[in-house]
Amino acid sequence: MPLTHVEEHLPGSVLAVLQADNTHNEAIIHSAIQNAHRKLVTFLYLGHATTSQAPRLFEFHDPYYDDHQARRTFGKAEHLAQQAKIARRYVYRLQEPEAVERIWRVVHPHDLVISPENTSLSEGINPDRIRYEVTPDGNVAHFLKSW
Repeated sequence: MPLTHVEEHLPGSVLAVLQADNTHNEAIIHSAIQNAHRKLVTFLYLGHATTSQAPRLFEFHDPYYDDHQARRTFGKAEHLAQQAKIARRYVYRLQEPEAVERIWRVVHPHDLVISPENTSLSEGINPDRIRYEVTPDGNVAHFLKSW
């Protein structure tokens, strides 16, 4: 599964925000895929991986490689996205203030799918409307925006 390191301008797409230790990740994945309507889905994982060894001289080390939970979550998303035959991208970022807002401003998605408990991560986002969805796997929030 290719991991995208640079966000792209993808207007009209779906941005699914996944997090470490979030029990609603599966609900977010399912909802993003079901609401894609043949549009591209960007799965953004906010992790907090720590490297287990010091980098060597001239070595490039992505924190994603040390985040086993992120790799499992992206694997689940990839499996479901392949079954649904939708276009998708994967972005891994360390969890930090305004990370979701920065990526949202670059991607310009129509729908940002996030856990209702984590809407504080999106304080700088100004959607046109917010829709809450009840799924068998848990609740999710949709921040809808027409650019």
